[in-house]
Amino acid sequence: MSRFAINLEEVSTERLLVPVGTYPARIAKAEVRQGAKDGKNWMMLNLTLAIKDEEVSKFLNIDEPKTFYSLMLNFDKETEQFSKNNPDFGALMKALNLTSQSSVFEEGTEDATSMWEFNTMFFTNVCNALAGYDLLINVAHKPHYQDKSRMEAVVTKVAALD
Repeated sequence: MSRFAINLEEVSTERLLVPVGTYPARIAKAEVRQGAKDGKNWMMLNLTLAIKDEEVSKFLNIDEPKTFYSLMLNFDKETEQFSKNNPDFGALMKALNLTSQSSVFEEGTEDATSMWEFNTMFFTNVCNALAGYDLLINVAHKPHYQDKSRMEAVVTKVAALD
């Protein structure tokens, strides 16, 4: 018999959400997800954000509480060119003071053979650069996108740290 044990009767079944509010956070991880639907390519950025707030840590009883922020990216349906109509991405770049970094993110894309391949390389470079950046996040509670009876904490806005 093992000298270690876990008492499953003591495991909480209560799901606590990050409280509604504005918090400092650090980008812990950034990933590109992509696929195709109805013959059209799609791409999104998924950010894992570590909340840097002692009160949230205490409330959730977690040393480093995390939340997630997903941004669907808009591309021209015909040319697959990145659209200027990407306000969430624009707000993220502005919050991180990265709006003038296009040339850095384009490094290594010269071998792209299609617009979509260029997009994939470019946004992979963006994700590789984002980990470790600090920003402010606004968290709200909204019904889960699939199970409307369940609430979830969602990041609704990002901004620069003052």
